[in-house]
Amino acid sequence: ACFAPAVAHPHPDAKGIVKERMATMKALASSMKALNQVRMGQTPISTAIKIGEKIIGHSRLIPEQFPASTYDYPSEASPKIDSARMLFKKQASDLRAAASAMIEVARGEDLNDFTSSFRNIGKACSSCHKGFRLKRQR
Repeated sequence: ACFAPAVAHPHPDAKGIVKERMATMKALASSMKALNQVRMGQTPISTAIKIGEKIIGHSRLIPEQFPASTYDYPSEASPKIDSARMLFKKQASDLRAAASAMIEVARGEDLNDFTSSFRNIGKACSSCHKGFRLKRQR
């Protein structure tokens, strides 16, 4: 229950790379939910290491899963990605860095420090969503 599912369920109309990236985003969301369980003391802090490794792996996929002009419905990705590609890649890198830092904190098994590092991962996610995610009516 504390690990992202191997296969997430993206929007039923999604195809190809859009479907792949939606699955990646769903897996990242599942990872964040699992890390929140760690933060609340419901799951051992040691599980955060494997979860963080999964986040790092997913963050490496992000830049390639958003090729130019793949933003039509059902995608929630903004076409701004094309004009701000370097920033988009940096934000994926920031997510990777935040997850790496969280892994190191988890190894120290201090839940207070963990909470701060967990929030940094959330900030990395939110930053990218604010700049590059559209809210579409379904």
